[in-house]
Amino acid sequence: MHPIRSQNLDFYLEYDMTENPDSYNFFLRHAYLKVGSLLLGRSFTTFIDSAVLPDVDTGSAPGQIFLKRDQIRWTRLFRDDALELALALEQPDSQISAPNCACIRNYDDDHIPYVASRLTWWADWGQLSISGMLRSLRWQQNEQSLSKTVGGAGLSGRIKLGVVDDLRFMANYGNGLGRFITSGAYADASLARDFSELNPHPVVSMLAAYQHYWSEKWRSTFSLSASQSSLSGSASEQMTKRARSAQVNLFWSPVPDLSIGLEFLHGQRQLLNKQDGELNRLMFSVRYTL
Repeated sequence: MHPIRSQNLDFYLEYDMTENPDSYNFFLRHAYLKVGSLLLGRSFTTFIDSAVLPDVDTGSAPGQIFLKRDQIRWTRLFRDDALELALALEQPDSQISAPNCACIRNYDDDHIPYVASRLTWWADWGQLSISGMLRSLRWQQNEQSLSKTVGGAGLSGRIKLGVVDDLRFMANYGNGLGRFITSGAYADASLARDFSELNPHPVVSMLAAYQHYWSEKWRSTFSLSASQSSLSGSASEQMTKRARSAQVNLFWSPVPDLSIGLEFLHGQRQLLNKQDGELNRLMFSVRYTL
């Protein structure tokens, strides 16, 4: 952090080393510069408030939005720093499914960035955020191109329960939110059978999580999550219609920066053709924060 004309210059970098069968690959999570009210780089989409994300495996909850975007974000504090307004232009792309095909293809040649906004209110009892998003879906093949303007809205918050416990929640609805849902089960839209139109898929998603501290060194989080999409007539019968999950964990922190935990997840998914399945997973993790 360095001062520039009475403003701080912050640089943040976070990455993973993702394992392949023969090697570890560099995976960028966050990388941004922040000068005063302006953020430039890659971080969580402005559509969500990252402070309400629960302390669970975030890659599996089907009702949660957990997306990072390259972006330009401007923020402004109001009313003695109790309100924050954030506005951003974010990296565009579209996830489109072909007629009668369960495959979802990513199209990243969109020319119009997402417009995302979020208003956050802090109080003694916790915090509350209202967010909105406007984006253009785009499909192109050879000389043919289709586009559709879609949007979404979200409500999220964190409510303090006692000294350290809290309840966290998020609820989102909109056309073209499929790209934003964590599990990657939903497309933003599907192509009409004659390739003449893009049909957006309205999606609703919800998540609630309770975090409880058993003692200074032991804590648990219990989370419930669900999402559902309204699919068009051109969507494949193999596309996901709804999904839900329950997660519970136990973490031990022998020192403040170290967390050792065990988490159990139960998930269910149903396709448009009524086929369904379930997932049960036990995960062990060790996390050290520098």
